[in-house]
Amino acid sequence: MGLAALGQGMKVTTGSAPFEGLGALVASLEAGAVETLAIFESNPLYAAPGGYGFTAAFGKAKTTIHVGVLADETGTKATWHLPAAHFLESWGDAEAWDGTASIVQPLMHPLFGARAPTFVLAQLAGMADTNDKVLVEATWRGKGMALEENQAWRKALHEGVIEGVTRAALEPLELKATSIVEGLSKVEVKAPTQAALELVALHTQTQAGLLSNVEWIMELPDSMSKLCWDNAVLMAPSLAKSLGVASAVDRNRYKSDLIELSVDGRKIVAPTFVLPGLAPFTLVMNSGFGRTFGLTCKGVGVDVNPLLGKGSAVYGVAAKKKVETVELCSTQDHFSVPGNPLRELTFAQMTSEPASAPERKLGLGTRPLFRSGDATAFAKDGGKLFRTGDLPAKALEPNTPKTNPVRPIQLTADIHYEGQQWGMVVDLSACIGCNACTVACNSENNIPSVGREQVMLGREMHWIRIDRYFSGDVETPEAAHQPVACQHCENAPCEPVCPVSATVHDEEGMNGMAYNRCIGTRYCANNCPFKVRRFNYLDYTHTANFYVEPFWKERMKTLELQRNPDVSVRYRGVMEKCTYCTQRVEEAKIAAKREGKDRKGLPDGAVTPACAETCPTQAITFGNINDEKSRVAELKKSERNYEMLQELNIRPRTTYLARIKNENEELT
Repeated sequence: MGLAALGQGMKVTTGSAPFEGLGALVASLEAGAVETLAIFESNPLYAAPGGYGFTAAFGKAKTTIHVGVLADETGTKATWHLPAAHFLESWGDAEAWDGTASIVQPLMHPLFGARAPTFVLAQLAGMADTNDKVLVEATWRGKGMALEENQAWRKALHEGVIEGVTRAALEPLELKATSIVEGLSKVEVKAPTQAALELVALHTQTQAGLLSNVEWIMELPDSMSKLCWDNAVLMAPSLAKSLGVASAVDRNRYKSDLIELSVDGRKIVAPTFVLPGLAPFTLVMNSGFGRTFGLTCKGVGVDVNPLLGKGSAVYGVAAKKKVETVELCSTQDHFSVPGNPLRELTFAQMTSEPASAPERKLGLGTRPLFRSGDATAFAKDGGKLFRTGDLPAKALEPNTPKTNPVRPIQLTADIHYEGQQWGMVVDLSACIGCNACTVACNSENNIPSVGREQVMLGREMHWIRIDRYFSGDVETPEAAHQPVACQHCENAPCEPVCPVSATVHDEEGMNGMAYNRCIGTRYCANNCPFKVRRFNYLDYTHTANFYVEPFWKERMKTLELQRNPDVSVRYRGVMEKCTYCTQRVEEAKIAAKREGKDRKGLPDGAVTPACAETCPTQAITFGNINDEKSRVAELKKSERNYEMLQELNIRPRTTYLARIKNENEELT
């Protein structure tokens, strides 16, 4: 269900639970009642919880057939592995949260001659026609849903939605309190203790291993722990102190004690990570690690599945500290600044206190990078966060003579605030730290993955860094997330130090990069106060390999298909950073020119960067700040609007809306 469904009527469907019926299958396998076992698009030899005993029973079937995109742990052990087409290479159908039916169409032909799972099922069923397109079309025509005519079918393919589908009436969901109480009373729940801990497995970014062979996902820092390329046993500080385990920062990485977890004779050994806010006797681990298959994920992290029973949580876990320590890959302390960057103030304090007051002091030690306020104080006082050093006020007023701010001497001409000027606003109240913007940016801008070793050296290439902050008590803290990319400063510190003018301003206020000019001095990265510039220390994109082994040569052909042809692929020794998706800006200008419109007067919403387009909470807004009617210009007039490091007078084009907390006093 998407976030757009909130507040709307929706159709509730009951799906099958993960591994539902696996226990009965294991019993049949052990009884010798299964001769041929067919597994479609699943990897139970890795993902099945250890409590089912599926691994031991798997070999008792005479013939096993695995149909999947990859020959994974199950595919390599099966008698036959049949390569399945990716869902982007197959025909299918889908139903949205409101009951809307749509046709899933392939974006391309299967690259390696793979077949859709529906094709294999149709063959096993002995059907005369096994083409997946024909099967999907016949299914919907057979339902009599206004698709009897070819014109209606073509319209459904064009629109992506099937008209005339009879949706089930949305009926109120009846909740009987007595039935709920009766059902809960039958559940045996034991409060965890230090001797019998609770372990919860989270199927987060890797989706229980489905995406663990994707480098973008493995290199994506976890929202809370900021671990990447690793998983660990997350535990509360109080429990870590009782067990005598610790994890501490050491030169861009974490040193972590190992711990042995055991339950019902099943054991694993994993590193620990102390995380504020967890329940005292609850352990948490991300699944999808510890794979024995895959060029990307093989041997990375620890597999938590052997400990699990018949769900995502297991109770009665015993923990024992080991003597060994390991190093974990975490990005939380990369590019850090001294002091406490999170400032929790009411808006009255933010606006009424003099700048000399302790609450308002700025500087290296107390930079308020993340601002948060109380909703009650905000509504009562209505104070304003003054944008000292921000863009000239006249930049937001049309048909007004513009004056240029004082700028230091540099190699390029002064910027005139005429025409469309691009800017961005990030709403910290809306950001949930999901990392979707980072992945979208990687895909759009051909950002390479560098691998675990390089990340531990502080060389990750993500253009968007999502900083996570904790505030309050260590046992019950509050967490906050802040996306940080290039701020496109008007008085950019990176520009005057570049000896070859590789980073310059364009006429629309964007801080651009000329990759073919860059000679890799890294002066710009050193002078950037936000530390958002990234340097290609090595040839991460493999664009200069004169000799490549046949296997990697074929693999690189497929990797090239994922790259955006509108964005340059950078080479070793080149600096890069966020460009506000300038290629999308140029695309919108070309489209306007083709239609005979003004390419320098694009309407609001004509350009949306990849991060803003992907954000599920619409926390990122982009547009023309010279258009007073644009969404971004309206947000920049908000009382919550502020800029990071405003004391430096660098005038960033990206500003932030301070977070407003509407706390319920009865729950706090």
